[in-house]
Formats: sequence, C-alpha cells, structure tokens
Amino acid sequence: MESHSKYLRTGTCLYAGASQIRLGITQDSRFIGSGDYEDPSDLRDDRKNTTYTIHYEAAGNPGVFKNMIPNFATLRDAIAYAESNFDGISWDDL
Repeated sequence: MESHSKYLRTGTCLYAGASQIRLGITQDSRFIGSGDYEDPSDLRDDRKNTTYTIHYEAAGNPGVFKNMIPNFATLRDAIAYAESNFDGISWDDL
C-alpha cells in the first residue's frame, strides 16, 4: 500500500460490486476542514486533533490511493463506516 501514516487496518473490498480494491485506515493528527468560507470555523478550518481516515485504491489503478474519507472521531467509527459502505470487506490480520 502507498505510504501514509501507519495503517491500523487494511483489507480488500469490492468497488461497485465488481472490482476488487485495497483499503486502509490511518490515524492522523489533524482534522481536515472544509475550507468553505460559509461554514462555521469549527468545520471550515484545519486543526490539530486525532482523527482516522479511510484510504482506498482507485478502481482500475492498483496501488494508487488518491481517494480518502477523513475525520472519523474513532477507529471504531471508521471501521463501521467502511463495513457499511464498501461491499464485501475482508480485513487483513495485523
């Protein structure tokens, strides 16, 4: 997998029910803000905070992890979201 922060969980899933892709969850040290000037500052601005991010491969482009879903408050929240939104997840043993 592409080098990010240390992966806490890794696995595979089906993208659009057809292509197998890899995914991983990292712990990060900042909340990524929206950057939208119309949002309140607690949503708009980046800030130091422990969060968890799901990274996943681009379908049809193995090894390229440009997709991410940031800002989960806990590892458990990130795992639950992944298991509810990615088909057929199989987690690796770490």
